[in-house]
Amino acid sequence: MPRFHFHTQDGSCSVDREGLDLPDIEAAREEAAKSLGDVLRDTPGLFLEHDNLQIIVTDDNDLTLFSFDLSTTKAPALAGRR
Repeated sequence: MPRFHFHTQDGSCSVDREGLDLPDIEAAREEAAKSLGDVLRDTPGLFLEHDNLQIIVTDDNDLTLFSFDLSTTKAPALAGRR
């Protein structure tokens, strides 16, 4: 069973050295989506502080397989507002 690593970047980088054994890349995509949701649910302030969050999924050779990128863009109408 292949091993996948789920690294996160949200102003700083968190490297997943342990990884997870999953049946295939589709299972890894599902796990990454769940991880993204967990980070947003558990630490929304961290995402809002940096306005971006990235989960990078690699194999055991550190080859990037895919990434999920989430960012916010403030509209010009909000300029000068808190």
